[in-house]
Amino acid sequence: MADKRISRRWFLLAAAFLMLLCSVGCSVGRSVGRDVRYKVSAVVGNYGFPRKPNVILVVSDGQGYGDMACHGNGVVKTPNIDRFYKQSSRFGKFFVSPFGQSTQASVLTGRNVPVSGELLKEDVSLAEVLGRAGYKTCTDVFFDEAIGFIEENRDGPFFCYISVSADDRLNEVDEKYSAPYRKQGFSEDVANFYGSITNLDENFGRLLSRVKGYGLLGNTLIIFMTGSGSAMGDREGVFNAGFRGGKGSVYEGGARAASFWRMPGTIKPNRTIEQMAMHYDIVPTLMSICDAEYPEPEKLEGINLIPYLMNLKQKEKDRSFVTLGKNGDYSVRTSRFRLVNGSELYDVNANTSETINVIARYPAEVAQIRAVYDR
Repeated sequence: MADKRISRRWFLLAAAFLMLLCSVGCSVGRSVGRDVRYKVSAVVGNYGFPRKPNVILVVSDGQGYGDMACHGNGVVKTPNIDRFYKQSSRFGKFFVSPFGQSTQASVLTGRNVPVSGELLKEDVSLAEVLGRAGYKTCTDVFFDEAIGFIEENRDGPFFCYISVSADDRLNEVDEKYSAPYRKQGFSEDVANFYGSITNLDENFGRLLSRVKGYGLLGNTLIIFMTGSGSAMGDREGVFNAGFRGGKGSVYEGGARAASFWRMPGTIKPNRTIEQMAMHYDIVPTLMSICDAEYPEPEKLEGINLIPYLMNLKQKEKDRSFVTLGKNGDYSVRTSRFRLVNGSELYDVNANTSETINVIARYPAEVAQIRAVYDR
């Protein structure tokens, strides 16, 4: 049988080619069970969104939940992210893959892509679907390219996906960003890591300023999310929001992420949403917001988050999320528990640091959670 895997780079190139045609003519394991199966299309006006709004999605790999001041980090300087946090509705329990490559692939395809980040040839990307719905699209770019794209396509609608890394090429971080942290006594790599985040924050602020300057605030949905656990989450003396583990870990610190959604006049600011949500929910949610249709909606594994974003008094949905790590490690997170490798159970709501194994106390719950992974 022919190999069905395809590299993320080739996937993005293929998607970009298909999107170009569209505009002219009009990243091994189990996945969590699907929450819903439905046609991902909706009359967006029913939810109060403008018709076909612009969408900017920023995914920061290597930056963990605790690597920003708005989540309690008293060291790293992130003034623009902090301001955006207050202007947004945010999911307090948002989960991603422990590695950025698989998170990015999940964000693009709407399914829980395994550790390798390998995509299937039949996967359809978010950008491709939005391209078919009349969107100009720009994927996997940095801030300078994104700003140029937005300026050129300000008449919209457009979809801009910005993929950045807080832990890539740390030895290349400009001294003006890392020096303040080195002076506080942090090691070279931690100082560079925090410096990288401060630089990212500065560029994010520049992007927000341009969006405002172009008069696009009212019809542009901006999503900022982290794409993995913190690259320095396991380091002694580094703030990790009280979570166990960092990037690559199947514990809370490897999968818990930031997810901030801002659209002035449409999404209520400064609100925390308690509904558990995941990276693969982004595709069905944006399909609805952007009035687009996914060709095979039964392949999507997420849910539409609009009722929670719009505070429509939706009942909180009990969900489970499978985190896949290296060497066969895995965990299953529910709204209350995390089961790790079938032998450790943590009541995360009561024990955020996951230090007390309570597996002997909850045999029925363990059986139920194991069944989620087995299916």
